[in-house]
Amino acid sequence: MSEARTILRHSPIYLAAALLNRGTGVILVMAYSRWLGIEAYGMLGVAMIAAELIGIVTSLQIADGLARFVFEHKDEQRRLQVVATAVFGLAGLTLIATPIFALVLPWVAQWAVGDRQLAPLFLVAGLATCCDTGFAILLTYLRSTLRSSAVLIASTARSVLLLGSGALLVGYFDFGLSGAVWGLCLANALAVVVLAVVMLGRTGIRFDRDDLGAMLRYGAKITPAYLIEAGAKFVERAWVAQLVGLASAGAFYLALRLCDLLSQLLIVPFQQVFVVGRYDLHRDGGSDPQGPRLHTAFAALLATAALGLAALGPELVSVLAGRGYDEAARVLPPLAAATVVFALSGMIELPIHFAKRPDRITYAAAVAACLHLPLVWLGAWSFGALGAACGRLGGVAIRIACTTVAARGLPGPRPQWTRLLVLAGVTAIAFLALAAAGRVPGGLGLGLRLAVVAVFPAAVLLAPVFAPRDRAWVLARFGGPRAEGA
Repeated sequence: MSEARTILRHSPIYLAAALLNRGTGVILVMAYSRWLGIEAYGMLGVAMIAAELIGIVTSLQIADGLARFVFEHKDEQRRLQVVATAVFGLAGLTLIATPIFALVLPWVAQWAVGDRQLAPLFLVAGLATCCDTGFAILLTYLRSTLRSSAVLIASTARSVLLLGSGALLVGYFDFGLSGAVWGLCLANALAVVVLAVVMLGRTGIRFDRDDLGAMLRYGAKITPAYLIEAGAKFVERAWVAQLVGLASAGAFYLALRLCDLLSQLLIVPFQQVFVVGRYDLHRDGGSDPQGPRLHTAFAALLATAALGLAALGPELVSVLAGRGYDEAARVLPPLAAATVVFALSGMIELPIHFAKRPDRITYAAAVAACLHLPLVWLGAWSFGALGAACGRLGGVAIRIACTTVAARGLPGPRPQWTRLLVLAGVTAIAFLALAAAGRVPGGLGLGLRLAVVAVFPAAVLLAPVFAPRDRAWVLARFGGPRAEGA
């Protein structure tokens, strides 16, 4: 079976799992943005990025080490041993790190939002992130064996837990911000425990100290890169709260949650199959002629989706969050563009992972952060949340450039940079046209915004983004009888 058919076979199931997760997220966004209020919602955004930092430091990116080593083995039992070792290793690291963070977080909460009393919620949110990492580790095993149906079942069960805990603690008992954080932690903890019992209970406890050491050594090398990026995001949200206000921080966080739609519905399902294919080809020593072409096609699809999301931003914000969140629609276009640009890193970093040189990613992230943070501060200070969003877009572009330099000289697939740069130019023009159309009020403005989205795919096909045979393939299937006869 060709890789394209494999992607078409499994991606819809992964997409269904992503739709469930994202649908759950959308429901929680609608509920929390109304139940908590915009300022408390902004506080939740700061707490969740603090949780991401806690998760990175605690796990030492053991999940990345797992992703690198699990694909080296074809034997299913050997893969399961690696996954089980990662789960038990993560549990031990969490037990060690929790009391340390309990001492540090009061100072962090005081600086970020001016309230030391929120430190326990930061810690609980961090534990929720660690449980989510454990859940992701177990799903990695299922994906490595292309058991997409099992991924869907597990994702469905966790979605039910998330909705139930949120409705109970926030909606029924009215625990507010603390209920949202505790509901997330309890749902993730129960999900990872049940999935671990189901998967590991049938094969017995498996643990290998050498495997754990190898994963931790690999993950520890890349941990600083993730720490730098998450730290930059934490400072970014804190600055929006400090320089613009918690209400703007809430709108900024809502826009980021909407951008997660692109990640969960497109980026994650594609990469779950695409990356597995690259690792398998690299392990077996095969060539990779399809990889760059698939990556370019995916980038074009993702740019189209981001443009559509930005075009419908005002309507989505109005439906999901109601009044008070209008600023989220204004910051959505640059944040959506930043999501598209950062998605390119999945392909760019592959040679670095193949060569087991994650330190290069750390260097790239450090250099990019030194330029990213000043851009965000200057943007927030000058233009508010919109300026901070534009600063993030600039920082992500710098990050991609730095990673590209870091991957030079290493064997592995390379993006089709010339075609991607042309795509970037066409996309930038489309976003500018969208901004102009957004100044027109009412139904006419909506019609103009949708027209920009409708014209964009044709503009991409006319521009030299695809190879002639790829363009002919698209036109033959979607261009109608005339295209087929051309």
